[in-house]
Amino acid sequence: MFDGELVLDDGAIAVGDILGVSRFVQSVGDPGVHHIRGTVDDPGVASRVDVVIDSGRDGQSLTSVDGYPLPQFVVAEDFDLGRSDELALILSVHDMPHNRLAAAFKVIKLASESDPLPRVEVLREFRMRMVCEWLRWLAPVASADEVFAMSGYMFERLDGTAAGLDHAAAELAADVLARG
Repeated sequence: MFDGELVLDDGAIAVGDILGVSRFVQSVGDPGVHHIRGTVDDPGVASRVDVVIDSGRDGQSLTSVDGYPLPQFVVAEDFDLGRSDELALILSVHDMPHNRLAAAFKVIKLASESDPLPRVEVLREFRMRMVCEWLRWLAPVASADEVFAMSGYMFERLDGTAAGLDHAAAELAADVLARG
């Protein structure tokens, strides 16, 4: 992990692997001093690198289900996180699968109650596809057809949730993972 100040002469940052096989370069703003926070998912054999530029100093909480917390994450100051982006962060790793899946169901349900009417179904289907792709990565032996067929079941269960969303999301997550 790196957490400190870097002087970016041209306002760009480059991230690459030690062998020089891959490299990502992004302009991040004006030249000068920037606070950079960089982490990897598995030091030595990382498959994911997170770089946050000019972040706030404190973590921000993701939507979670009571009794099933998620770790905080760091974002740039004054960053407004939309529901689809929040769902992507929840599903960005595979630790704590029950907690993450329950939180994903809660976000989908909350978002569908506040999304603009003409786009509710499209956004809801998009978000459920994100969950299905995450489940496929979690259980690689499951076929795409099997996982996507389960999305109808997940939609039905979420639609039947009127009260007690946290409990219902946790219960549905346990059920889906047991079927997986």
